[in-house]
Formats: sequence, structure tokens, C-alpha cells
Amino acid sequence: MAASSSTSEQLIDDNVFVDPMFVNVGQYTVHSLDTAPQAWQQNQHPESEELVFSHFVICNDTHETLRFGQADADENVLLASLHSHQYSWRSHKSPQVLQNTI
Repeated sequence: MAASSSTSEQLIDDNVFVDPMFVNVGQYTVHSLDTAPQAWQQNQHPESEELVFSHFVICNDTHETLRFGQADADENVLLASLHSHQYSWRSHKSPQVLQNTI
């Protein structure tokens, strides 16, 4: 590893060696990698539309507060009237079923 420091430039040169590895890429990884650069670009334009980071957006278009959560996962999320929530499953071991009440 080499490092250099001066008033005009900083340089770090490094090598990393690893054994062969297996990488499993699914839809959530692709979605995250696609959304991350957009999020960084949005930092320069805070007035732009809200990014959707999750695969599910729950919208409460009623005049009542909603309570929902994943079935068999002991989850309760309160969603105020006329608000939205970017939802991700709490557990992949429980059924991917939402329960809701008004």
C-alpha cells in the first residue's frame, strides 16, 4: 500500500486480494442498485419527487387511520389519513400477507 500527501493532491494506491466467491443477485439487489444513484442525485434537487425505495407503497386515501401489518409477524403499522408508507416485509419466514383494519 502506498500513500502520498501534499497540499495539491492526495493519493492512495491499494490492492485487495480475495478468494473466489459466489454472489447471488436477485430483484431486490437490482432495485437497490438502480435506486441508489437516483437518491444521490436527488440530494442536489430536494424539490424533486419522492423516490420509491421499496416494492410496495401503501396509500391511505380514506379519512380514517389505518392499521396494517404482516400476518403472523406481530407487526402493527399505523398510517394516518391521506398519507403513504413504503412497505417492506418484516419477515420472509411468515406468509407474505398483509392484514389491515380501519
